[in-house]
Amino acid sequence: MPKKITFWFIIFVFAVFILFRFTSGSVWDGSGKISLVIISNPLLLVTFDKPEETASVISIPSNTFINVPYGYGSYKISSIYPLGELEPKRGGGRLLASTIESVFGVPVDGFIGGKKGVFENIIINNKEDYLSVKMSLFSLKNLFNPFAVAGFVKSNINTNLSSYDILRLWLEFRNIRFDKVSVYNLSHLDILSDEKLPDLSQVKIIDPDKLDKVLEGVFEDSKVREENLSIVVTNTSGVLGIAASCGRIIANMGAKLVATQTGDTANERCIIKGDAHSLKSYTATRLRRIWGCKEGKGSAGQGDLTVTIGRDFNK
Repeated sequence: MPKKITFWFIIFVFAVFILFRFTSGSVWDGSGKISLVIISNPLLLVTFDKPEETASVISIPSNTFINVPYGYGSYKISSIYPLGELEPKRGGGRLLASTIESVFGVPVDGFIGGKKGVFENIIINNKEDYLSVKMSLFSLKNLFNPFAVAGFVKSNINTNLSSYDILRLWLEFRNIRFDKVSVYNLSHLDILSDEKLPDLSQVKIIDPDKLDKVLEGVFEDSKVREENLSIVVTNTSGVLGIAASCGRIIANMGAKLVATQTGDTANERCIIKGDAHSLKSYTATRLRRIWGCKEGKGSAGQGDLTVTIGRDFNK
């Protein structure tokens, strides 16, 4: 092989390797909706819908008292991340993401938590706060060096996002129009009530009915809504209420929830069934990503898709 061809072949292989390392571990396909938890004070739940070019920011007070899944009980939101860090297998970010997913009925794809002081200035209680934060993040210094931003983020925060995810989201939020962003401050929406714990500390309690009413449509995925598939959820995890919880997430995403039920035979992991067309849909791909479902053989029954939740759901 001529030396010139060998040189360019090596460059090509090296470029492919770098690209693979940069994109591996991505939690977002870049085409649909993504939801993230930003561990700031107050906590932020951020969603972005790529086809609609819309974003929502939900501000949640740090002393909001909510139920933590996996049998932990109820804790203040500010205590959930440290609680999860005591169990390295799960981790604080994953535990917090799973908790927000359960309480708000939204699939949470990622979490971002920084070293002390990194997110102290990220306070978004209204659209003016959002604009201020955006101007800071997308300052002239950062505007022309998004790769440096991605590198800083990966070095100074704890996140399950890849560098590729971070770069794409940075570019998307840089260009999103101000009128396409909605901010929901739970403290101002008649969703929270005050309560005093036995240790006399003051906490906020979420009214789930008011929460779903006020945030109706906020978590819709435009691509899921467009496909309009009907879905049945079957619970074989051995834990009561899982079918209803997963069904709520599916309905909030914009799909048609046909039924929730309990299965007779326990499965170890999530299985999704449907015809070939339905299994190739964006909706099926999204559900596989959320719950780690594998494709199963057989009919979907009443719906276009049947999602069977297995015992690994609570691991």
